Amino acid sequence: KRSNSKLINIVHEYVICYAKDKKKCKALKIKRMDIPEDAAMIQRIIDIVKPEFNMFGTETATDTLANVIQIECKKRNITWLKNYNNVDDNGNVYFAMDLSTPGKPREVNIPEINLHLEPLHSRGWSSDSKFKELHQKNLLVFKGNRPYEKHYLQDAEDNVSSILPFYSRQGKHNLIQLGLRDIFDTPKPVELIKFLIRVSGCTQDYIMDFYAGSGTTAQAVYEINNEDKKNNSYILIQQKEPVKQNTLVFSACMNYGINPFISDILKFRIDKFLKINKMTNNYSIFEIE
Repeated sequence: KRSNSKLINIVHEYVICYAKDKKKCKALKIKRMDIPEDAAMIQRIIDIVKPEFNMFGTETATDTLANVIQIECKKRNITWLKNYNNVDDNGNVYFAMDLSTPGKPREVNIPEINLHLEPLHSRGWSSDSKFKELHQKNLLVFKGNRPYEKHYLQDAEDNVSSILPFYSRQGKHNLIQLGLRDIFDTPKPVELIKFLIRVSGCTQDYIMDFYAGSGTTAQAVYEINNEDKKNNSYILIQQKEPVKQNTLVFSACMNYGINPFISDILKFRIDKFLKINKMTNNYSIFEIE
């Protein structure tokens, strides 16, 4: 919402990220297919190139791809898309990443995948295990007798941006969708929490929310596990904080039959989400004095 500041309306909030050891913290990446504007462009390219491949073959599809890339790069003022200038034998768009590495030149000889490479003049080759893995995953491609690694356009990633396209009011909309209007003043958007979990790379981890509020984190974990086939769990911590009387939240608690405490709102929200989605109530509650 607008802050109604006298001079400048403050319409953004901050997400603070930290690690105990920055050196051990992996880069925060996001699939471009999870970025709405990138996803629309990628799907548009696929929808153009794939039919061209099916009708006319790889060469024509590659020419069409080159024209589409030029148009999109100019329209959106981007350059990363220029790397994805190849079409494979299935009509998929990909980027051919060089498999040479800094280091001492070496010969590669892997009979089991029928691969022999002469030493380069001033660089080394990726490890034998890397070549075997790429061959097994069908991600090894050759251009001019030189090996490259396939990176498909639909799997393209980017570093997380410092500006995120989420809005605080989406959190209230999440509650309204559950039929829980006015039950909480400042709920976080579910999609924001899902985004943060995804870029953290959590797949079978505990997601802890130390000030759990309305329980947004629980809903986010349930949705990610279902959508991405993950197996994350959550730990929510919330004091038995009373709701102030003579407020919309207090009135909503009375209407829904909820004890007017934040911890009871949290539990009610999770139960409502699980019931609507026909999911098993599988959480436990522990009270600590």
